Amino acid sequence: MNKKIYKNPAETYLLSLNSSIGAQNSRRLLNRMCFILTDKDDLHSFDWSKLNYTLLLDLKTHFIEQGLNSGTINTYLANLKGVAREAWKLKVIKTDDYLHIKEEKRIRYHQEPCGKALTGKELKRLVRHCEKLKTFVGVRNAAMIALAYGAGLRVHELAKLKREEYNGKSIQFTGKGRKQRTQPLPYFVISILNKWLDLSKDIESESIFLRVYKGNRLSKNALHFGSIGKIFKRIDHQNFRPHDLRSSLATNLLDSNVDVILVSRLMGHSNINTTMIYDKRGEKAKAKAVECLPF
Repeated sequence: MNKKIYKNPAETYLLSLNSSIGAQNSRRLLNRMCFILTDKDDLHSFDWSKLNYTLLLDLKTHFIEQGLNSGTINTYLANLKGVAREAWKLKVIKTDDYLHIKEEKRIRYHQEPCGKALTGKELKRLVRHCEKLKTFVGVRNAAMIALAYGAGLRVHELAKLKREEYNGKSIQFTGKGRKQRTQPLPYFVISILNKWLDLSKDIESESIFLRVYKGNRLSKNALHFGSIGKIFKRIDHQNFRPHDLRSSLATNLLDSNVDVILVSRLMGHSNINTTMIYDKRGEKAKAKAVECLPF
């Protein structure tokens, strides 16, 4: 009996994604779904010709029973739909199967704000804590905190920044979804960042943020984005995530009455609703707002 041979639609789907970080996350999710279905954590060995509407519903039910939140389940389903699209293009599955999968609705949900926002006072204290160490690590970490907050950068964007992308007033870089962004920087960020760049100017490297070895020895190798998250967690033993710095930017700007459309642009969002997820002003801001009502 001849075995059916075809290109792997899962790999084709991963190749179609614009972001290397997104492809890594999608690979992990697809492998997880393969494990649930076959006990094998491998998208290469899975028979994607068996992909149909019933299989999608089985996975959806499994995730609901496991207590996953709606956003996470929708992310799993979106990746599965992406693979189904490629499987249909490669004629691995029938048109009817693809259309039934494609038409499955997302789970509707209200996403509560995750993480937290730091006040300007808290952020200044963190930066000062790093700077007072008077080491390469301290000055570098202070610059990373200031830039991640002041420019609203994601961790992988922070890690990939090049010296040539900074002109002394703003940064121009490729953000999520390969979107080109130009971000103006506030004076306090420029001042802190310049200290680090001046300290590391003799190192021949195109990257802004570099590794530091024991003995306060500066490397020319770029700091990996995974390391940045670990570094932030260790700073002053604070329980905050790198992404909280983006939340801090959005919340503090909105709290300062900056127009939400402008905040959305500064965050690099294409949808204002996404920006509002980062709004952590809470009940205090609502109480303050109603006092502004004329009467």
